[in-house]
Amino acid sequence: AATDELPTVCGAFKYDLVDLTRQVLADTFLDVHTLFSLEFQRWEDDRTYDARARLQSLGNALHLLVQNVDVLLGSDPNFLLGRWIEQSRAMGDTAEDKALLEFNA
Repeated sequence: AATDELPTVCGAFKYDLVDLTRQVLADTFLDVHTLFSLEFQRWEDDRTYDARARLQSLGNALHLLVQNVDVLLGSDPNFLLGRWIEQSRAMGDTAEDKALLEFNA
């Protein structure tokens, strides 16, 4: 994996590096998704337009971005879902509060 090739980084720097990279990937996903949506709309407007190759390419790019985000977030325990849920539940005083906080996490 790409994260195996990175030098060991620690603490706040690693958190910031993961968070910044996550945001770049998320922004890129939105851009590619917009292109995908426009291409699909063009095909819906003109069924003679052959959008298969372009949609396949954009779809593959979206899939790759999701996979990269998964690997990236898995590289830092601060971004793991289980930890978020655990920290959210810890803020609640009652079982009902804990359940609501978990749901919102």
